Amino acid sequence: MQPPAAGAVAAQAALAQSEAQHKALDEQRIDTALQIANLLDQLDSPLARPGWQDEWKESPAHFHEQRARESRQWQAQRQSADERTTAIAAIAIELQALRAAQERSAADAHAAEAAAEAARAARDSAAAERQALWQGRPVREVEAELRAAIDTARAALQARQESAQQAAQQRARADEAHAQAVQRLAALDADAEGAAARLQAWLTEHQSLGIESLDALRALLAHSQQAIRDERTGIQAIDHALASAKAVQAEREAQHADHLASAPIGEQRNATELEQALATLLEERKQASDHAAALKLQLAQDDERRKAAESLLADIARQQEIERRWAQLSELIGSADGKKFRNYAQQFTLDVLIGYANAHLSQLAPRYQLERIDNPAQPSLGLLVRDLHMGDEKRSVHSLSGGESFLVSLAMALGLASLSSNRVRVESLFIDEGFGSLDAETLRVAMDALDGLQSMGRKVGVISHVQEMTERIATRIVVQPAANGRSAVSVS
Repeated sequence: MQPPAAGAVAAQAALAQSEAQHKALDEQRIDTALQIANLLDQLDSPLARPGWQDEWKESPAHFHEQRARESRQWQAQRQSADERTTAIAAIAIELQALRAAQERSAADAHAAEAAAEAARAARDSAAAERQALWQGRPVREVEAELRAAIDTARAALQARQESAQQAAQQRARADEAHAQAVQRLAALDADAEGAAARLQAWLTEHQSLGIESLDALRALLAHSQQAIRDERTGIQAIDHALASAKAVQAEREAQHADHLASAPIGEQRNATELEQALATLLEERKQASDHAAALKLQLAQDDERRKAAESLLADIARQQEIERRWAQLSELIGSADGKKFRNYAQQFTLDVLIGYANAHLSQLAPRYQLERIDNPAQPSLGLLVRDLHMGDEKRSVHSLSGGESFLVSLAMALGLASLSSNRVRVESLFIDEGFGSLDAETLRVAMDALDGLQSMGRKVGVISHVQEMTERIATRIVVQPAANGRSAVSVS
């Protein structure tokens, strides 16, 4: 359908064409009447002339010859008169047809005047509606506001596209970091296996120290730093006590030697026993000193292993955190064939498309709204219809009638055109059939939506056999079947 102002122009053009046809019919009727008058004048010629008897008396042969010639002329004129009578009858029939055509033209002119009046009324009504719609603002101001909104939306879209590109670059870098982390984790696993083997070998080697298993070593490593410091302090006190004991022993040995030197001979046997006892004590002291040295070595090795284990545990914790983040990302959008990420992108695009489609569907069929099937366990690209007149009940799209399915499909097509227009300007839209299943009110709503697209500067082409649609379409391409399998195309 075209705007009311354009309908008024078309109606005025049809009225002017009807008036021109009426004038041409009047001129043709006048020419026909003149031709009939000329034929009647030719048939009015007299059969005799005054004084024909005198001429016969003077020259009968000449008069006979003249009469014979006049007879032949009369025969010829009669034949011509018959032909002219037939022509007059044909012209009368044609004149009657022209008069009928003239009457039809007059009726068409009256209809065109009525259509023009209705178009003017529709134009005035549309002007009033436009005045109420835009609060009387100029078209340029409204267009400038819409263009500003479009520019803002395009800028936002550009920013989102740049963000998406940056995200893709970050993802590529993250993939590279993930690969490096996997390699690093494999190396750490190998190092851990080597450390475990070395630890087992060390345990086997130092079983004599009382560390018979890894649990015993962990029990030793579980001692706090304060307990280890206390043990070291005790060992140092033992060392100091040992040094003091050695000094006292040396002094006692000197005194013992002096005592032996000054002792009687009978008492030296007891001194020998004392020396043996002292030697036993010295041996025990040596064993205690060796055991203390072994404990010191174990403590030093334990400190080194603890530091190495703490560093290794910190690295493992960092790698586990990185692996956990990548595992979560892989669980969300990652798969070997890219299907999960593709589904995620398709779901996002479908949500945007449904938004555009619902905007058009609110005008075509305000009762319904489209929704994507929400299933977090198994994401889907299927659609549901929310019935706003039935308490927002969710229904299958297969439960819609033929007309409702067509309106929903039309809304999806318009939404797809709006979605595509973000990157590519969609100026033409062709719809093939589907209008025959709509009732009068639904057909009006669909045509109003298509008129809205046309008013936005888009070309809308409709292929249909519905007769009611031709009343609202200004430019029509009519295809009519002809003979021999051919068709005639006309533009009206």
